[in-house]
Amino acid sequence: MTASDVSATPLRWLGELGRRHPDAWSGIEQLRGMRGRELPDWPSWCYVPIAAGIAAVTRGADLTRLSLEQRVAATRDAATVTALAAWRQTKGVYVLDADLLEALWATSVTGDLPTAVLQRLPEWCVYLHLERELRPGVTLHGAWVHLEHDPTDGSSELRLVLALADGLAVLPIDLGGGLRDGIESVVSDALLQSHTATDAATVDTVVAASHELVGPLVSIALYLCSDEPEIDGQGRPGNPRPERVKGGWRTFPAPGIRRWSVGVRIGAALRAAQEAAAGGEREHAASGRQRPRAHWRRAHWAVRWTGPRTGEQTPVVRWIQPTLVAATTADEELPAVVRRVE
Repeated sequence: MTASDVSATPLRWLGELGRRHPDAWSGIEQLRGMRGRELPDWPSWCYVPIAAGIAAVTRGADLTRLSLEQRVAATRDAATVTALAAWRQTKGVYVLDADLLEALWATSVTGDLPTAVLQRLPEWCVYLHLERELRPGVTLHGAWVHLEHDPTDGSSELRLVLALADGLAVLPIDLGGGLRDGIESVVSDALLQSHTATDAATVDTVVAASHELVGPLVSIALYLCSDEPEIDGQGRPGNPRPERVKGGWRTFPAPGIRRWSVGVRIGAALRAAQEAAAGGEREHAASGRQRPRAHWRRAHWAVRWTGPRTGEQTPVVRWIQPTLVAATTADEELPAVVRRVE
């Protein structure tokens, strides 16, 4: 897989949005420079609130003076412009090992997982290179993942911007309660916004599959937020440091794509376990003896709380990878790799 293979889709949409809104990037950077001064402050894990994206897309126009169609279009475009403005700063493309991707995709987000762990994304906005077929003729090329914060009421959202063949779709997940509640709200409220006109069949597919689609993408995001995720590349991912300029401080966009390989060693361990399971099945069948068959213990998320019982406690979330149990080859039970999120 070449660099152009993984960068074509995100760079295509970055260019498309830049042409549609030529002043958006500079406008958002200017508004970000007003953070905590002319504008309310917001957390460091949010590049800019979507309100800044709306102002940049409309060039500061009063929304109440726009038609309903114009307001809907401005809000829709602002969601994608805000995401890509944040991604433009780092241009990180995350390519997951195929077997790790399958394992995370199959890991259900169940239980009362705390939402605060998502504030540890490695960058303001990450792009996941996926190239996954949702159904015949409908491919999810990738997804941007970032966090939204509303300074007016303090609410926050995890935002997924899906890169489909014929448009972008936004899935916002409310982080006001438990993570599972936020995922459920995407389905119940049908919060799907299309950046370009997609055919009805594609929209229906994404809406119908949102429950199955959002959970896996959240699982990948949770993995990236772990204490020591396996991310390989040049240096370490992170947001750019602000530089002093005339009138204050600002950050500058990355000059080019930065590719990050995720889970190479974990993927190799999963493949070794799969080979061990296949070998165990063959040995079991050939021996004719009665003994436990090798089987998989499914991957899952586990959470516990640390700290004093009477004081403030900190959630610790772990991804427990699929584990081969009762293997009969020399690779016997492979230990689970625990990824810790605090």
